[in-house]
Amino acid sequence: MARNPLPTSSERRTRRTGDRLLWQSVSRRRTALAALVAALLLELVSDLVLPLALAHALDSVIHGRQTATSLILLAGTLVLAASSEVAIQFADPYTSAAGVAELRRRAVRHWLCAGAGLTRRHRPGDVVTRMVAGAGDTAGSAVAFARTVTSLLGAVGGLVALGLIDLWLPLTVLVALPVAVVMMRTFVRGTAELAGDYQLLQGDIMSRLLDALRGARTIRACDTAEQEVERTLVPLADLHRAGASMWAMLARVSWQATLLGPFVSLSVLAVAGFGVSAGRVTPGQLAAVVSYAGLVLGALDHSRLLARLARARAATGRIADLLSLPGHSYGHQDLRPGHGSLRLREVTVDVDGRRVLRDVDLDVPAGSSVALVGRTGSGKSALAAVAGRLLEPSHGTVLMDGVPMQLLSRQALRSAVSYAFARPVLLGGTVAGAIGLGSEPASARHVRAGARAARADGFIKRLPAGYDNVIRHTPLSGGETQRLGLARAFARNARLLILDDATSSLDTATEHEVHQALDDPALRRTRLLIARRPATAARADLVAWLEEGRIRAVAPHQDLWAEPAYRAVFQPTQEPGPAAPPPAGQHHAPRKEYTHVA
Repeated sequence: MARNPLPTSSERRTRRTGDRLLWQSVSRRRTALAALVAALLLELVSDLVLPLALAHALDSVIHGRQTATSLILLAGTLVLAASSEVAIQFADPYTSAAGVAELRRRAVRHWLCAGAGLTRRHRPGDVVTRMVAGAGDTAGSAVAFARTVTSLLGAVGGLVALGLIDLWLPLTVLVALPVAVVMMRTFVRGTAELAGDYQLLQGDIMSRLLDALRGARTIRACDTAEQEVERTLVPLADLHRAGASMWAMLARVSWQATLLGPFVSLSVLAVAGFGVSAGRVTPGQLAAVVSYAGLVLGALDHSRLLARLARARAATGRIADLLSLPGHSYGHQDLRPGHGSLRLREVTVDVDGRRVLRDVDLDVPAGSSVALVGRTGSGKSALAAVAGRLLEPSHGTVLMDGVPMQLLSRQALRSAVSYAFARPVLLGGTVAGAIGLGSEPASARHVRAGARAARADGFIKRLPAGYDNVIRHTPLSGGETQRLGLARAFARNARLLILDDATSSLDTATEHEVHQALDDPALRRTRLLIARRPATAARADLVAWLEEGRIRAVAPHQDLWAEPAYRAVFQPTQEPGPAAPPPAGQHHAPRKEYTHVA
């Protein structure tokens, strides 16, 4: 993939955010990380002491001195090395697993709070890939970071030990240090860029696959399976190239390190050999030089460890890009006593740079029903989303019972507003769980009452396990799914009920029965509903007629029906033949002054 050699300010900002996230990933798991670091430090101590103990034992044997102390020191060091290795085998995977769980929990919480803003900017497959593969790479950075630090400490300790044996030995090693640093820095930067491309292509393939799975029936009906396979795997060639480039870079730095390592080792051994002949280095110390040189050079040949860090940095940048999406913030106020009056003042909404609502003023009296009517793209769904704070206005204020919604606590807001959608997603395990879904699940009594109000109780009871039927094993028609979504909204004792085209799949008789339940005066609920049928709008107390993101008029349906432009809004839903007449008393209604005319 072609890359811009000069990153934009947005890319630099994302990288900085990713680096902060990487550091947070390392610092948040202090207990697990501390256990791993302790084990790595024990291994480091054994690596530094073992050559010394071996040299002391060897010199004792050569010079005929007492060897018991040397052998005890050597045995103790070996036990320490074995113990630290066992501890690392346990601490390493535990630290990584704890990091993956913590990061995924944090990411999922933030992304779900971001709501529709996430799916507008990123395809679902890309989000899943970032969360699954990206979180694993990011969480593994803690282990890679700890190993890198202890490896560098080991290199420093090895240099000090070599200097204590002979000052010329560390100087010989340091000659190759600048070459190794440049080589590894180039490797890390190149691998991070290639890893970012690789992860991006993985997300593209996953998104294409999810699109194909959602359209499986259409693909089968159109007999386009082979074409869909080709479409899904289009990025595979680029994915192969990115993966091959990463392996090529890893191979290149590996052979460079392979050439550099023996050269430095031979140079150190040559200097140590001259030291033995000059009497500066003992035979036992010569054996220790081999181990300490390996410890130093090991830090210069951590290409796989550095590749892991590079992948982690690329993954954190992609995760940080998603975490940069603004989430909802809540206040701390409770609602005042009331029955759900809703007031919008100068509400403007921009979505992806497009203005979907413009200076909207709307009053919904408590306990009343207001139907939102307008052509596709007029802003009905955006207004319904703003009314329950699923979408934040760019400008303006939304109040419920006199309290601005942004000042309400999460619990106060979500318990006061209930939604039913055109295509509800049923979560919760069982049918009862799907209806009672919420931060505080609805009681069994409210679940059944909601199902009865939505006219879903009958078909639920005919299921093999009734309300306890597993929802994913329950075959449902479009209308039955909508009725369960309505039941979920009815089961919550909310002041404001918002129906976003929630009865579009119901037959006329069932829709009429549902609206009768909605109009029950004992419930005193405020209802805001999107209406696509004249009969639905006629049942509402008021109609808010939207056009190009503005409120054109607010009036009863029978008053608006005299307007040809208003009747034209419903034309796509009319049956062939004469236009559907309005309810009684609406024929040839004279033109009236409306509550609001834009």
